[in-house]
Order: sequence, then structure tokens, then C-alpha cells
Amino acid sequence: MTHGLKEWALNYLRHRDSIRKEIVDIQPSKDSDYVVKVKTGEWFVFVRESLKDVPVVPSEFKTLFFVLNTKENVDILYKKWDSLKMPNITFYFVNPRASGDSMWAINPYVHSLIADDETLKLGLETLYQTVETV
Repeated sequence: MTHGLKEWALNYLRHRDSIRKEIVDIQPSKDSDYVVKVKTGEWFVFVRESLKDVPVVPSEFKTLFFVLNTKENVDILYKKWDSLKMPNITFYFVNPRASGDSMWAINPYVHSLIADDETLKLGLETLYQTVETV
């Protein structure tokens, strides 16, 4: 499944950039799965089936995590929420084979600025339900 998820993530990044044209290059990396070179710097991209072993990344680097849309991954995000509230980290929960919407995304830092902690779990579960589970 990771291969399908990697292919989906790369296609998503390229498609999202089709208008902005800010991506210069995408290369495999030893520090992450991919490094996306853009006109203003670099993004680190991690593609994982699970959030169990989320690597620690410096908060000054734009970092994208593509993971499968599973209940377990949503639960892990909820449990690790406070340690993942960094401005430049975004999580994409993906089902590459979904018949409808195939992805939802969240930046914990931004989300924590606009939503209250009391409804976090319910909010994450609601977002999770917008895409078929893997």
C-alpha cells in the first residue's frame, strides 16, 4: 500500500502545483521520503501507512505527512496533538482508492488557533469520516 500512497502523494503535489508553478524539483531523500524544492526553499515529505513513528522534524521546515485514512492514525494524531502543533507541519489523511473524496488535511497549529480543545476529538473524527476508511 505504501507504493500506492507514495504515487498518490506525488501526483497530488504535482497537480496542486499546476497553477502556482512553484515546484522546481522533487527528489527522494535520505532524511525524508522526498524533498520538494520550491522557488522559496524546500519541503520535506513523509509518506507512511501509520503515524506510530512520526519522525521529529525541526519546526522551521515545511513538512508534509501523507498517511492512510485509518481510525488508528486519527487516534494517534489526537494523542500526540500537543507535540505536533508546529506551524509548518501538515497531515494529509488519504485513501488512494476512495470512490469519493480521497483526502482530508489538517495543520494542528492552525487548527488549534481556530478551534477549542474540548471539541478536538469530535472534529478529528468528523474529518476522518469525510473520506472512506482504508
